This record gives sequence, structure tokens and C-alpha cells, in this order.
Amino acid sequence: MSGIKYKVLFEDSLDHMEVETVLISPINNEVGIAVLSTLSINPTEKQVYVYSLIWNRTLNSYTIDKELQSFLFRDLSFAKEFIEHLPEMSAFELMFAMNSISISTKY
Repeated sequence: MSGIKYKVLFEDSLDHMEVETVLISPINNEVGIAVLSTLSINPTEKQVYVYSLIWNRTLNSYTIDKELQSFLFRDLSFAKEFIEHLPEMSAFELMFAMNSISISTKY
């Protein structure tokens, strides 16, 4: 996020989750994504959730629109790499990841 802070209002039902990152579209700053995570029952696994965000002018903050995708990583380091790579990920890579098709050894 390069040090920029965004005001995002999360639903109370997401309080148990960790906010990994918030990415705002460089083309339209009224939309973005929030990446949240939880540890699985197995402590070596991490569940990562990607939510769409929309700018709410009334609340003067971003709010969650809907869940776009969730990913289960069996290795915490793979989850970390995925989250770090997400801003630079091509649409091609993301489509494969969303369909659980590995096109690299990272995910």
C-alpha cells in the first residue's frame, strides 16, 4: 500500500479476520479490494478472502460491496507470497488462481 492509509468500514461479522491489504484502483479511486485472512483449524493453513470495495460518499469511506473470492493456502508462506504478488498479478494469473489451477510453483 506504499504507506497510504484508506478509511474502510468493515462489517462486525469480519472482526475476527486480519486485514492483509487494501488496494484502490489506480484508474477509478471509487473502487478497490480488501484482502482479509484467517488461520484455518490447521495452524499451517491460511484462508484468504478478497472483497470488493466501493466508495461511500455519505460515510466518507470505503465499504465492502461483496466477497469476490476465497483461497485456502496449505502453507503460510504461499499465502504471504500470493498477497504480496496480488497488486502486480495479471488477470491471467488471477483467473487461474481463482480456478485452483497452478501456473507457477508459488500458488
